[in-house]
Amino acid sequence: MNVWIHVEDPGAANWMVSLVPELDRRGHRTALVADGIAVTYLADRGITPSAAFAPEEANFVLTGTSENLRSRGLDEIGNARRRDIPSGAVVDQAVNAAHRFSGGGPDALAFAPDMIFVPDDAARDAFTALGLSPSRIAQVGNPHHDWLRRRRSELQGLDRTALRQRLFPKADPARAIVLFVSEIGYVVNPEAAQWTAENRFHGRGGDTFRSAVVLEELLDACAILPDQPQVVLRLHPKNTEAEFAAYRGELAAMSASGDPLEAALAADLVIGMTSALLEDAWVIGARVMAVLPRPEEKFWLQPVGKDLIPAAGDRSELRRVLPEALTAQPAPPTAQPGTAAARIADYIERGAPA
Repeated sequence: MNVWIHVEDPGAANWMVSLVPELDRRGHRTALVADGIAVTYLADRGITPSAAFAPEEANFVLTGTSENLRSRGLDEIGNARRRDIPSGAVVDQAVNAAHRFSGGGPDALAFAPDMIFVPDDAARDAFTALGLSPSRIAQVGNPHHDWLRRRRSELQGLDRTALRQRLFPKADPARAIVLFVSEIGYVVNPEAAQWTAENRFHGRGGDTFRSAVVLEELLDACAILPDQPQVVLRLHPKNTEAEFAAYRGELAAMSASGDPLEAALAADLVIGMTSALLEDAWVIGARVMAVLPRPEEKFWLQPVGKDLIPAAGDRSELRRVLPEALTAQPAPPTAQPGTAAARIADYIERGAPA
């Protein structure tokens, strides 16, 4: 088969790290087309995008949903419909289900493909609530998590002291490191402008950018602890250092390149909001903690929603939970690596629900 694939964002690109080799192993031709940040993101993981054939030559079109509401991937889903060939899309989280296939219009499912591959029941329920038939939703697990579980023992065998010195050479070796995982200042959800008013964290009263507000809260919470943990900022691939220039003097480091999993293991605690990297860090056995600016965000990441990751919903909770999280036992290994990529490949081959 000729499987034409398009990705733009890191979440979907992560799935292709396992799925493209699985399709190749089965003897199928894959044309992986990447736009935006996904180009370098895939290259860092050993996957080189290659347009081996045009979408018009495909037997199956597969896309990754994107923050770009007018992504080329949506156009190719429409083209696949017109050519009467099957299409699918991978969705890494439940969040923003109503906008992933809207194309910027009022119909949440205007560009929905024949099958949507989701990792968990939260994402499945989000699409069924929009009216998508359950027969068009395949809950396959997360191939990226399968890959993370295979890497866990390798990563945990690293010398943390040497890793910390290499990644954060200016950090004080006598003080704990809290790695704060940032998010971009804009999101696919057009209602995100309302989130500021609903935010239960207020920072220092100046900035309204979510990540900056929570970073201010975290810096102030660390400053009042007896051992004063130091904060390292891990930038989202779409962040710029300039967005956080005002905090440079308060940070032990800004981390933007290299393996984010190594940065997570080098830290004593990883803190984030709804970033997939927070869940990744939990899977590989790092200490983690979530900050939830709004109550409904608790259910955007499965381990947070299931209370497997401690969370704070306001300033007082942050200051209470932070010292506990710094000394908590990391999560034990989760289930052995599964076959999420194989389940997606099975569907592509059969043209039936996975």
